[in-house]
Amino acid sequence: NFNKETPSSLPAQAGFAVPTRHSAGSPVKESPLTSRKGLNLTEFGKLKWHYHPTDKSRPPYVMLVPLQEIISEAVDVGVASKKVQGIYEDMIIKLGNEFDILMKVKINEVEKVAGERVAEALRKVRIGDIVIQPGYDGEFGVVKIWSSDVDTVKKKVNIVDQKTLF
Repeated sequence: NFNKETPSSLPAQAGFAVPTRHSAGSPVKESPLTSRKGLNLTEFGKLKWHYHPTDKSRPPYVMLVPLQEIISEAVDVGVASKKVQGIYEDMIIKLGNEFDILMKVKINEVEKVAGERVAEALRKVRIGDIVIQPGYDGEFGVVKIWSSDVDTVKKKVNIVDQKTLF
């Protein structure tokens, strides 16, 4: 079982390196727990951790939303738009790779590069303050950062004139 209070309880089999002993039995120099990619796991402390509801032996995880979708919703244009692609590329060039931006880069740094609305959207995703409508019967689920957008989606769905079977 995992200690739900701290991300430092992540095991090696979950993809993280943990302090070990050398073959001679001497302890490794004490250092902060890091992922195999070199990310200091104390940075993960601000993220919302999720745990499997029934199988507590499974490692915790973080739910992420693709950066382009966050930008798209923040600037209220489509994911494939030139505006979203431009902001995305600018963020990648100035702030690092997408995973670093989604999990590590400080919100004020994101705000300097991408603007206040994108920074606020990223903050909401990090703390789990998003709305998830699950999909059903071949329909994709919907993830929205602002709840007012969910009301708009619901109205669009209700407008469809559905025929009955009988």
